[in-house]
Amino acid sequence: MTDQPPQRRVSKLRRRLLLAALLLGIGVVVPCVLLEIGLRILDPVHTGELLERERFAADVLTRDPADGSLALKPGSEGVLFGHRHQTGEHGFRGAPFPSVKAPDTFRVLVVGDSVAYGWGVAEDEAFPAVAEKLLNQGAHPGLAGRPKVEVLTAACPGWGAPNYLKFLASQELAPDCVVVTLINNDLTDVLEALEPDLPPPPSTGPPAWLHWSYLAHAIDRGLAVATARREKSDFFAEIAKLDETGRAQAFLCTVFGDMKKAVGEAPLCVMDTVANGEQRLERFAGCLPAQGIERFEFWLEPDPESPRAWFVGATDDHPNAAGHRRMAERLVEWLRARFDD
Repeated sequence: MTDQPPQRRVSKLRRRLLLAALLLGIGVVVPCVLLEIGLRILDPVHTGELLERERFAADVLTRDPADGSLALKPGSEGVLFGHRHQTGEHGFRGAPFPSVKAPDTFRVLVVGDSVAYGWGVAEDEAFPAVAEKLLNQGAHPGLAGRPKVEVLTAACPGWGAPNYLKFLASQELAPDCVVVTLINNDLTDVLEALEPDLPPPPSTGPPAWLHWSYLAHAIDRGLAVATARREKSDFFAEIAKLDETGRAQAFLCTVFGDMKKAVGEAPLCVMDTVANGEQRLERFAGCLPAQGIERFEFWLEPDPESPRAWFVGATDDHPNAAGHRRMAERLVEWLRARFDD
């Protein structure tokens, strides 16, 4: 029996290699597909929540090509955590602001970012709307001798102190009081702007071309746990390390001083949600009184038995409806003490 011709042997070997590659591909692809389906059903690392937030942001937010600042798309709408968010033609959530304030009305203007906006909660559950309802009901509705209170909200996810100043410098709403929220990332955003040489935070998540995959997110989360890759959770320790000279807090003092000049005679108050018990931004808090700016603290006391009781999502730390209710009650408490004496 003669040996097979070389061409036939090569052809046979090629077929075997192709068959082996096909079987290997099936052995890899089929389990991956089944895992992907299972993860989409069970979603143990809450990838669906992450992708929903990203889709929502793309639906309602736009970025200015000139300076990169974020704004809400006028007339847009999106759904987040089961709640429909609609942006009016005035560029903010909800109905347009009344152009003229009624003589019997006390007008509060709340300026802020995603928290004041009501990220992930219904429009009437956001703390400014809840505060307005609380101030207009009960035995003594109204403020400062006026029987009606309206709380206007100028807020956009992603805004920070410079955005607040820009809006306040251009608004013509004649508020009787302006309340500006201070959130943790207001200071970290300033730090990034003032310290461009700071190392960027470690990248998280799968590569862009696999961002859609629940399996890729699960693997990335597993690697994060295995390699102890964590986002820093102690905000004050991070600030103490990065802001040793106090430049970020000093910059905030300057910006808030400019806000006070922009609003004129109307009282300006900082709703400080960075403060937490004995921890606060001491330099920033200390500079406000000399500029005629008032301040009160608010934080959500964590529940040891249910650490995420106040949060809107499994991985989203924005306050839920119950958290917004607490914020509204604290705001009402301050307004009553300030204007009803």
